[in-house]
Amino acid sequence: MLKEALQWLGDTVTTGKKASVLDLRDPRLSYVDQGGTLTKIEVPPALRTHKVESVDDLAAAAEKWSGDNTVWIGTDAVRLVLNDADRRDVVTLPLVKSPQFKTLEKMASQCLFDQQQLIRLLRIDLPGAERRNELLSTVRKIKFRQSTSGEDDIQHGKESLGRAIEAQVTGSGDIPETVVVAGPVYCNPGEREQSYVVGLDLEILPSEQKFRLCPLPDELDKAARDALQGIRYRLNESLPDGTAIFFGSP
Repeated sequence: MLKEALQWLGDTVTTGKKASVLDLRDPRLSYVDQGGTLTKIEVPPALRTHKVESVDDLAAAAEKWSGDNTVWIGTDAVRLVLNDADRRDVVTLPLVKSPQFKTLEKMASQCLFDQQQLIRLLRIDLPGAERRNELLSTVRKIKFRQSTSGEDDIQHGKESLGRAIEAQVTGSGDIPETVVVAGPVYCNPGEREQSYVVGLDLEILPSEQKFRLCPLPDELDKAARDALQGIRYRLNESLPDGTAIFFGSP
């Protein structure tokens, strides 16, 4: 129907006849007025651009619109392409990162904390930290001390400073060098229950009276990969037989 309508409009322009499209606020139909003659044009439905919130929803969509479908798993979304030969109707599952995982990603570049900041981080932002209550208790007991000693020699034409700064930490005997944090990578329905482990390096910096807490190399990437592998496994269990699954984007 649309092809015939376009052909008719083309013929109208060719013959010099003036035509206008009437807006009747019906998305299914349009009318063209040409010299007082109305022609009805059926408007085809828009391409599917649905969004779902969970792996189960995506599997249900694949079941409803079954056919030559493919699934593409990316770091930001999982996309179900309906009819791989056409590849224009798509159902998308946006992947939303959990607050804890976003905190861990931020710590990869901002990893220095004073005592109060570290306490707040452990108490609020990292609920999945292993033995969190014990670690909080230890961090609260830590005391920093700094003393300055030395002699100044200031003479005409000759100045020298001989000073030594001694930094000490007390109460740090039970603090671990590595902190393990477990929790979800994504917070979509069904993903909150999935837990993945990230190891953090914890170091005390006495001279700065701060703590350095940051993810160990490759730990964030590994957790993210494991989360996507988990999604792929669950999709394999739920999708109609024969549905191809790929890592990447269509």
